[in-house]
Amino acid sequence: MADPAAERTADARATDAVAAGEADTPDEADFRPLSLPRIAVRPIALARPAFRRSWWLLAVVALLASVDEYLEIHERFDVPGDRLAALLPFDIGFTWVLVGAPIALVVGLLLLRLVLSLPRRALIGILLGGALFLVGAVGVESLNGRHLAASDWIVDNRYIYGTMIEELLEMSGIALALAALISLFQHDARSGHFRLDPAVQRRAPAPSS
Repeated sequence: MADPAAERTADARATDAVAAGEADTPDEADFRPLSLPRIAVRPIALARPAFRRSWWLLAVVALLASVDEYLEIHERFDVPGDRLAALLPFDIGFTWVLVGAPIALVVGLLLLRLVLSLPRRALIGILLGGALFLVGAVGVESLNGRHLAASDWIVDNRYIYGTMIEELLEMSGIALALAALISLFQHDARSGHFRLDPAVQRRAPAPSS
């Protein structure tokens, strides 16, 4: 006859282990909720990972991107964008792209070293998420802008459907990149503790002299 204990799931055994080893579990009074500023801009940067300045930059970019989704800050780039568009031999539609695309390129280059240092699962997720976002935010929105300009700025079904595709790509890219960042946290089923992947906390090697 099979031992009933052998048929129990790993999660159940882990739960019993936590209950039996309460001495190894931190006191509940030691846990505090994170403050809103910490949640908003520095959840990973607090762990002092390698390339910490790049993590701070990523946190600030993510915060600005979330604010922009509501306040449409990027559309304010139309002012300098209009001046640049006047030098082009064709109509680009939404001229903010002429300013926003170079800024996105610079930020991407500044974060490239950090992204390439991440574990493969997070690296692929962030690259794919970023690519989806840029295809929507720059590529599809540029096409939508050109169509709107060609239609005398009259919103029609084609523009509405194009905008839906743009938002789908942007939100999908953000969700994928967020999932990739969450994958950097590891969970110990025995104790219930979480930690940042040691590969992320490992310091970059010092340059040889």
